[in-house]
Amino acid sequence: MAGLLAMLGAGLVGVVAGQVIAAVAEGFVIRADQLEPTGIETDLFHRLGFPFGGLGAPAILYLVVGLALLAMPTLLGHVLTAGQERLVSVAILAVPPVALVLATGSLLAVRNQIHQFTSQGLSPPPFARLGYAVFLLGAMGGAAVAIGGALATARARKKG
Repeated sequence: MAGLLAMLGAGLVGVVAGQVIAAVAEGFVIRADQLEPTGIETDLFHRLGFPFGGLGAPAILYLVVGLALLAMPTLLGHVLTAGQERLVSVAILAVPPVALVLATGSLLAVRNQIHQFTSQGLSPPPFARLGYAVFLLGAMGGAAVAIGGALATARARKKG
């Protein structure tokens, strides 16, 4: 059972890491005319933020759930095989950088959305600003939880 939890947790972390890598790659390969055919001027940050608009808090939630599954064998006092231990260690080490990239990408996604308004000489309406704040609260708060959880899990695994 402990091995299954470890594999599920590593799988979730791997899926989110894959999404993050794909989002960064998409941001680099998309051309300005593909993203904004209306003629709005874009830059690299604008293009990098575009694919992260669909990730944010849900992806970070998967990351936190994956981390919780990775921590379960240690918390329950179960012993993993050497291969499972390596897999769990790598997955736990991957959580902080993935969470940081997701948080940064979420900031760029909001910048992307705000740029849609400001490039046309408009200010985002209040409901949009509130939506951006809620999106960032989920993304940044979730990233902080994921990073703190990864550090705590790594410390608990060293002690145990």
